[in-house]
Amino acid sequence: MATKTEITSFSGANDSTIVIGGISGRVQNANQSWSLTSPDSHTLRFEVHPGDHWSNSGWSDLLNNDGAERSEIELEPRFESGTIVSVSYSFMIETGAKNTSPWLVVGQFRQTNANGPPPFAIAMAGEHMQIIIRNVPSTAFVAYRDPNPIQRGRYYSMRIQVKFGDKKDGALSVWRDDVPLISYQGSIGYGRSETYYWKEGIYRARGSTASIAAYYQDLQVAAARPALPQQ
Repeated sequence: MATKTEITSFSGANDSTIVIGGISGRVQNANQSWSLTSPDSHTLRFEVHPGDHWSNSGWSDLLNNDGAERSEIELEPRFESGTIVSVSYSFMIETGAKNTSPWLVVGQFRQTNANGPPPFAIAMAGEHMQIIIRNVPSTAFVAYRDPNPIQRGRYYSMRIQVKFGDKKDGALSVWRDDVPLISYQGSIGYGRSETYYWKEGIYRARGSTASIAAYYQDLQVAAARPALPQQ
């Protein structure tokens, strides 16, 4: 059974700080009433409508990011390359119109310095969940693609352990509902000098005509004891 993680400080406003299980996160959204809400003390609900671009004093999705749309939170802990990081949470995509976005990310590790897309992403290809890995020099591949469409309105329990590194020491394991999806050893990430952080919520390309909403519960992010593929 998943551990209940309390949201002890909440604001849905853009650029505000929330606290989940003692971990601070920065809100990134279009500052609409629907963008980020908290239905209860351990659940976040993210919603994106067409044209919901995040911006602040240093960034604009509309101007700098080809008009991407999002409602996300960026978690504070930064992890150095070579650290084994564990992430666990449950999420559900709300019943609604089918996803037609050219790309849609529902969970990702981002890098702090290097340019380019995330080195790890849980994404949606249409209604199918997939997991994408990237490494130097921005080589990308789909490590997992669910042959079945996601079940809208159903919670999935996710568990991730990752060690960003080169071909000798990079590794990744992912479980969904305690079923292993990936056991990978190889290059992942953008080099030894990089650091990484977790983001959750909805992040998609511009051009969709429908809104989308997702719920996330009981997030935990921490350096972990190893349970990765043997090296």
